[in-house]
Amino acid sequence: MTAEIAKPANVPPARAFQYLAEQAKTPEGRALATRFAMGFAAAATGARNPDDFYNAAPASIAAAAALSLDTGLCPGGAMPEVWLIPRRGAIQWLPSHRGLMRLARKAGFL
Repeated sequence: MTAEIAKPANVPPARAFQYLAEQAKTPEGRALATRFAMGFAAAATGARNPDDFYNAAPASIAAAAALSLDTGLCPGGAMPEVWLIPRRGAIQWLPSHRGLMRLARKAGFL
């Protein structure tokens, strides 16, 4: 969906997902960034310890956002396609069974 995107040094890592969405320059990219931000907030709100999300390494948040933009899978909602899991000071991006099915359909396996 997106070409290789380089993050300039002057962009703080905590804001990198916004930068990635701006670089996409498509309505779909902006919509995915908005969905990711809302999903991140929903995941943090529903977590046992929301501080684990907000104190995570900014680079891991940027990596999760980049994966969401590249694959089109986003967290949050009633049926999330991706789980955001805080572990050891970082956010892990793990696709759910719905996300794996969507990727398989996009690749033409189903």
